[in-house]
Amino acid sequence: MQQRALVNPFAYYAEKRLVVVGLAATAIGSVLGWLFNARFDGVLDLHFVQQLRVWQPLLDNGINILSLTLPLYLFGLSINGKTRLIDVVAAVLVARIPFYVLPLANIGGYMYGAANQLVTGTMEGTPVGMGTIAANIAFFAAAVSAMAVFVFWLFQGFKTATNSKKAAHKWIFGACIVLSEVISKMMLVLVSKI
Repeated sequence: MQQRALVNPFAYYAEKRLVVVGLAATAIGSVLGWLFNARFDGVLDLHFVQQLRVWQPLLDNGINILSLTLPLYLFGLSINGKTRLIDVVAAVLVARIPFYVLPLANIGGYMYGAANQLVTGTMEGTPVGMGTIAANIAFFAAAVSAMAVFVFWLFQGFKTATNSKKAAHKWIFGACIVLSEVISKMMLVLVSKI
């Protein structure tokens, strides 16, 4: 049962428990983002910066959660009028958990430095060390893995919340994620001007 619960936690745990776990993970992920200078600057994005304010990762995550929840909830209502907002929120909160581990790659500013070395070396045509290349490849692999788990869990939660069964729903679900990315980027730009 434990393996099945990891594959699809939405089928095994009540939505209130999932929301609590998701909110706790968001808080922990936001603290890790602050400690290790990680911006969650888009639904599908994470970038390391030289410095940031304590509230920025939490604001990023709040915007990302809202940007994902609204389109998915509206789409869910079009599939099933009985779709509950709390179920969609639970899916979004839990699905984002894999992203919250990624800031640990920047302990001591390591990934920020490695990414800058790679970009600078590439643009200036100077040699880049194998350690720098390996670090960037390893982080890229970890980020892609986190994104894959995120999409998988999000779809499992969405499917459970809406009782979605049609193949066409998968395509519209994908479009909702892309739309959410655009919305989150626009909201982050607007907030940065305040």
